[in-house]
Amino acid sequence: MDDRPLERFVASLRDDQRLLAHSARMLAPVVAYDDERRGDLLDVLSALVAHPGNRSAAAAASHLSRSVFYQRLAVIGEMLEVDLDDGETLAALHLALLARRSAVPVT
Repeated sequence: MDDRPLERFVASLRDDQRLLAHSARMLAPVVAYDDERRGDLLDVLSALVAHPGNRSAAAAASHLSRSVFYQRLAVIGEMLEVDLDDGETLAALHLALLARRSAVPVT
């Protein structure tokens, strides 16, 4: 994680309720969609932020054809009402995904 400064930052704030609220707010429609349909939109979104600017690599990482990957991105963009080509939006979504992954499970 030393070479991943954003992951390190998020890990240091993993108990911060503001970060968790940001993550829940940003991702709620996608999480609900995936839960209801056993979908893969969170995985698609994770691949997109892992390969910024290279949607072919993101599609390959998702094990989807480019056309199916682009269809999923269109669904995500519409669902979240965001432009997935906007750098700040992608950064916010990346932060939300990292926070979701690093959150301490409630028992």
